Amino acid sequence: MISTGVRAIHLAGALGAAAAWLAGAATVFGQGRPDGQTTAYESGVRAQYAGRTGLRGGGERSVFRGSADASQTAYWRGWRAKLDADVEWTRPDWDGVVPPALQAAETDALLDERLGVTLSRWTPTRGGWILRGDIGVAGVPDASADRAATVGVMGQYIRPFSERFSVNVGAMARTRLSDDPLVLPLAGFMWSPMPSVQFGTEGPGLILRVRAGERARVTARARWDSQDYRLADDAHPGDGVARLERIIAEAEWSRQTQGRLEWRLAAGTTTRERWEVRDPDGHRLIRVSARPAPIVAAGCRWRF
Repeated sequence: MISTGVRAIHLAGALGAAAAWLAGAATVFGQGRPDGQTTAYESGVRAQYAGRTGLRGGGERSVFRGSADASQTAYWRGWRAKLDADVEWTRPDWDGVVPPALQAAETDALLDERLGVTLSRWTPTRGGWILRGDIGVAGVPDASADRAATVGVMGQYIRPFSERFSVNVGAMARTRLSDDPLVLPLAGFMWSPMPSVQFGTEGPGLILRVRAGERARVTARARWDSQDYRLADDAHPGDGVARLERIIAEAEWSRQTQGRLEWRLAAGTTTRERWEVRDPDGHRLIRVSARPAPIVAAGCRWRF
């Protein structure tokens, strides 16, 4: 747990340092808007808990996730930069699921830490680009960072056809710990059947936004997620990997105060969750599914 806390502190420090650099770069390179403002800042935090649920055949798991982000709009040739940090702590109990010989999967915690940056330059009328890159370390808390690291990239081009409809095309790729890199083409749309409603795609998922009054909004989203975790080095099979695949669905209510603070509450579920244990060569040793689990989350965002 000590190493877990230290690594989380390092991740938060990296986010703060990057945000400070971004603010400095905006001061130097920022170009003013018509109202004379050269920069705009936005930050947020979120805590999420996925309730304890059973694994089919025995065992259980629970998940806690914390995230933070900071964005800086420098208006340097229209580009916006967003930094985000994410830490997810999963506690699996494989009792009755993992054969005694596969002690690599017996662990008290799996930790996923990720730091990313998103660059965007688009307008609702002219379209544009969204580019993202991130690097993460996932595995048991004492796993070697160089053998538990993955890198992801994503690029999308948005083309509006009217004020209410646009399409987007692109691709995303991520390295994996025990397999070839995962590459997914992205093709989607965003449609506004009325001014207060938006429906479309968001990466490998769907999203629906409904404005409920002047200050409130309801957002429903569902997305596919995949993650590799490096297991204990000294267990059998040595240098093994646990792979998680799941669908996360949730509904979020947000309300902005009279100032620049916005509160958010969310509830949902994880479904079609599957765990695999693989040897260093990528061969699957076991596969187990988890029952649907409830999700609750709370967070806030502020602009200044």
